[in-house]
Amino acid sequence: MNNAAMKIVAPEAEIINFTPQPMRGIKQAVAEIKAADPCTALIVNGLRALVNNGTLPCVRMGRKILVNMRVLDDYLYNCAAAETKTTASTIRRISEVKQCQGDI
Repeated sequence: MNNAAMKIVAPEAEIINFTPQPMRGIKQAVAEIKAADPCTALIVNGLRALVNNGTLPCVRMGRKILVNMRVLDDYLYNCAAAETKTTASTIRRISEVKQCQGDI
């Protein structure tokens, strides 16, 4: 079945549009991200920690944990953008900048 939207019709009910989401297991999600970006630092244990502490929503089916790839992509993209904004806009003392850059 392809990712096209499906219409589910229940007797005497309105038509419900259903679009399946790309759900992956933790290992498969990391493998898919590594296929898109071989230099990524994301690892299975890191993604599992995000799921276990509730930072990233998931669906549990028995022992299997499924992650929505669109939500994961948005989370990774938005966190990287937020970190860039916060580090670039902070004002630090000159001595702290020299320590970070290896004493220029």
